[in-house]
Amino acid sequence: MTGVQTCALPISRDALANPSIGFVLLHVPFPHPLHTYNRFTGRFDAKTGPVEGYANSLALSDRILSELREEMERNGTWEDAVVVLSADHPNIFAPGYSAKSDQRVPFLLKLPGKQQPAVFPHRFNTIVTAELLLNVLDGRITNVEEAKAWLGQHRNNAEEPVPANP
Repeated sequence: MTGVQTCALPISRDALANPSIGFVLLHVPFPHPLHTYNRFTGRFDAKTGPVEGYANSLALSDRILSELREEMERNGTWEDAVVVLSADHPNIFAPGYSAKSDQRVPFLLKLPGKQQPAVFPHRFNTIVTAELLLNVLDGRITNVEEAKAWLGQHRNNAEEPVPANP
């Protein structure tokens, strides 16, 4: 794409491309307002409402992930990486699309190596993500089937790490 602004921060690219760094947490604050990214122009010139803006911001999030993956592939760090892609809440603008609420939170787990994609068909509380990652990092979960089995055992865990009203 000629003339398109780069979305990912240089420090993120450097960190993700460096095989000596063992853990990188990258928070991408999209798709939260202000929705200034325009998926049609590839620029930050949008003047849209929350529903159209949300779609634009999703496109920006996808673009950032694509850029970071390409950088990691170029530097040989993608195959060995553990990647979690998630959100902090469901799409609050779902009623603008379909007139009904959607409580699903996107969640993707990529494990090291060439693994077959899989779907975990059950609801689970993403509060278990930290414990799931600790099991991956400790080598107790090494493949998709083990991850699915672990999620199946822990999917009803709903305890908050910090009480909402202490």
